[in-house]
Amino acid sequence: GNFLEFLDWYKERNEQVKLAFDETCPKNAKMTSPTIQKELTECCAAEVTKEIKQEMQGCLFSIIIDESRDISVKEQMAVVV
Repeated sequence: GNFLEFLDWYKERNEQVKLAFDETCPKNAKMTSPTIQKELTECCAAEVTKEIKQEMQGCLFSIIIDESRDISVKEQMAVVV
């Protein structure tokens, strides 16, 4: 669900990713298995953390993330740095 929507959004903005997922891979190798999703998510988290650390210049920080569903059953996520 959310991962595939994010992937489609990102493919529109990055030609290399679009080429890798849509043209280079055969139809049976979509790289969307739960294991691949987890690895890609971990890589994204590591890059975001690295960028935050560089911007904070060595200061301490923490991240709090909370998710809940609103009355229309849509998931809402709040991120606090």
